[in-house]
Amino acid sequence: MRLFFTSAEEGAETSVYLACDPDAAKFSGEYFYKKHVEPSSPASKNLESAYRLYNISLRLAGLGSDPLS
Repeated sequence: MRLFFTSAEEGAETSVYLACDPDAAKFSGEYFYKKHVEPSSPASKNLESAYRLYNISLRLAGLGSDPLS
């Protein structure tokens, strides 16, 4: 009995749709769930958190300074 898990096929369905369906080309920067656009959470739009994550990622990757500057 599966209470919380999806199969590999079900899990890949949205990614395959976005990669292969020509109608999906009209979407950019959207969040998808089960082949449908879903609103992203307010936390995902927090620029301060994004900047902090970016800087932590740079440090963990050993890049030290912002390569985009």
